[in-house]
Amino acid sequence: MIFKIARDRNFPEESVFSLIRNPQPISSLGALTTSKKFEYLISCIDLLLADKKVFDSEIRFCQNIAIKLGFNKNVVDFLVSNHEKGIETLKSRVFAEYA
Repeated sequence: MIFKIARDRNFPEESVFSLIRNPQPISSLGALTTSKKFEYLISCIDLLLADKKVFDSEIRFCQNIAIKLGFNKNVVDFLVSNHEKGIETLKSRVFAEYA
């Protein structure tokens, strides 16, 4: 599933292998730009939905990430429910209502 998400985002497969073999921590989520914070959150949602099974523990994990990124935890429910909508539409709503 990780490779499918990477392909969908035009992320090179070799870079995925490299990240898996040599993971690197993000020093501070707060240091990310607002666009990067949104992309990071969307990536978390993509992984949450990758296997078509959503567990409470996965929701809580994504909510904790959302909070660390500066979003309201309810943004996760919104993004899961509206995942099929366009990224730009979601982005404007997320920053207007959940940031």
